[in-house]
Amino acid sequence: MLSIKNFFKKIIKIIKLSSNIDNGGDDDDDDDDDDDDDDDDDDDDDDVMMMMMMMMMMMMMMMMMVRRRRKRKRIMDVMKNMMKSISTTDIIVKLIKLNDNV
Repeated sequence: MLSIKNFFKKIIKIIKLSSNIDNGGDDDDDDDDDDDDDDDDDDDDDDVMMMMMMMMMMMMMMMMMVRRRRKRKRIMDVMKNMMKSISTTDIIVKLIKLNDNV
């Protein structure tokens, strides 16, 4: 089973990835992205959402394995915070895209 430390490192990495979603490719500053073409923005969004879903599934599996109620509650709190971060980053990305279109 994945150690807790590595597990949270992966969660932080995925949240950072979700906050670095490209906002259409119209900006001139250099991002940390390796790819140069801007045609696959939808693919990037799908990949991030897929990784988030995988993390949620892993947390659900951890919750099933944990017997103590307090630990299950902690895992649930982490999941709730993760869902909040997903929704806020999605909202921010949508606002940036709307702002660029205006």
